[in-house]
Amino acid sequence: MADVAANGITFHLQRLRRQSSDGIPHASGPVVVFLHGLVIDNLSSLYYSLANPVAQVGADAILYDQRGHGLSERPPSGYRIEDSVADLGRLLESLEVAGPVHLVGHSYGASVALRAALAEPARFASLVLVEPHCAESHDGGDWVEDVADMLTAAALSLEHNPVARNLSSASERRKVRGVQTTNSFLNATSLIEDIASSPPFTDDELRGLQMPVLAIYGEYTDLASSARKLAACIPHCRLEVLPGLGHSVLRDARDVVLGMVEAWLAGFSQAGIGKGGQ
Repeated sequence: MADVAANGITFHLQRLRRQSSDGIPHASGPVVVFLHGLVIDNLSSLYYSLANPVAQVGADAILYDQRGHGLSERPPSGYRIEDSVADLGRLLESLEVAGPVHLVGHSYGASVALRAALAEPARFASLVLVEPHCAESHDGGDWVEDVADMLTAAALSLEHNPVARNLSSASERRKVRGVQTTNSFLNATSLIEDIASSPPFTDDELRGLQMPVLAIYGEYTDLASSARKLAACIPHCRLEVLPGLGHSVLRDARDVVLGMVEAWLAGFSQAGIGKGGQ
């Protein structure tokens, strides 16, 4: 667990490696960076579900609270997807990670991973994208518009519906603190405006992405158009659709997703490529 300065702000970061017999952290497999979702999320959602299990089978697992989230610094501005991509690059430099790494992203974190790979393809060995939003929705809006609309609605709801402060139980007080933190994030930063100004993913961009991609969606996801777009455009994309699930695949099918991620990474290690390094 550490605080790392990168791209002008301080990030809360954890680096997980299997303990060797002498108690020294050791990683024999690939470097894998995990990227969580937006606003109410932080690195804890990926710690137990994916990152720690992957580290225990030999990977060098890196995960961090994205800017404004969790214990990372919350600047008043700088929340475009390009800013998140720059944060990732500068963090890897600060950690002296030189070799190609694997990115595992969930929801908005998967969109950041995809944008990072398009910007600097030589830096990454592969992508695992769990429920990214990257295509037109059913009503014709793109992912940027949809996310911005969702955030705006949440911000207005929090601003005009204050939560009672005098609550008896510790769990109730924790919930209030969570709501207040979310309210501050949405209403006291440029998050919504910055997300709205982020560029959409184009078909031509995706067609030019040559690295292997594993895309995971639920059967009943509201992002079916994104799943189809990735499968149709990215040359080396494997689409996995989990039956009976919606957008909550990481929560409701954690073991299945973990098995897919571990098998995906093991394939690269067996081939002797994409191991990354320092």
